[in-house]
Amino acid sequence: MGMVFVAQTISNEHIENILNDPLLIWLFLSPDDSSLYVEEVRKSKTGFFAKLLGKKIDKNSIQIPSITYKIDENKSVDLDKAWHGIHYLLTHSEWEAEPPLNFITCGGNVVGNIEVGYGTARVLTSTDVQQINEAFKSIDHQYLKKRFNPHDMMKNKIYPEIWNRNAEDDDTLSYCIEYFDILKNFISETVTNKMGLLVYLT
Repeated sequence: MGMVFVAQTISNEHIENILNDPLLIWLFLSPDDSSLYVEEVRKSKTGFFAKLLGKKIDKNSIQIPSITYKIDENKSVDLDKAWHGIHYLLTHSEWEAEPPLNFITCGGNVVGNIEVGYGTARVLTSTDVQQINEAFKSIDHQYLKKRFNPHDMMKNKIYPEIWNRNAEDDDTLSYCIEYFDILKNFISETVTNKMGLLVYLT
């Protein structure tokens, strides 16, 4: 299936909450199913000797925090497998880059040491998202086309390493541009709603 980049809206208040208690992230990744949260809390509370003796924490004893999601929270967008190509077009880098355009691969605050797919999740505040939105205003299709370099993208192993395909058979540049437009609109809406972002690879 491969790696897919996902961004979902989250309030600044809840960003603070999950940075203080990273296991809460499971309630935001699966707001309609608390079983993942319960299981991860159970694992965290089962110490070395308890595991050695085969003792388990009763799932029913774990209290699930009550979270009131705001109207514009948990809206999401995914960039399919175009995410790394878009990152390259924005930054001309393989992974590390300067903010605010580095947010697809790095930047923001890491949420604990919790694997949520391919690596850990990160959060960006509403101020971070505003900065991304401002940077996006000067980026159009022509700008992205000028930065498209299939040879360099293949050399730097930009996922999913399809960039040198014949454009008539597989237009990989248009693929990136299509998903960039989706992302740009999503970022603009997120700013309008004064939300931050929770981002991760799944």
